[in-house]
Amino acid sequence: MDSADGNRLLDELNAWIRQPQFRYRHTWQMHDLVVFDNLVMQHARDEDVSRGTRTLRRVIFTQPEWHDHAQDWFREVVGARGF
Repeated sequence: MDSADGNRLLDELNAWIRQPQFRYRHTWQMHDLVVFDNLVMQHARDEDVSRGTRTLRRVIFTQPEWHDHAQDWFREVVGARGF
């Protein structure tokens, strides 16, 4: 694939993942925690940075069984909060 075809494909993929039905917008409250799988999720933040500071922590699961356990935990938490 040449560069022009590659760029067209990237544009198409970016347009696809930015469709409204694939978006989740979080309304932050004090002590909120948001967890996501960085391997399968495209993420971004709003340009408005006037709402205060945020802290970002990154955790990397290097063992497949840890990743599976983390996904199970996440499903349990998400189910409990009703998302």
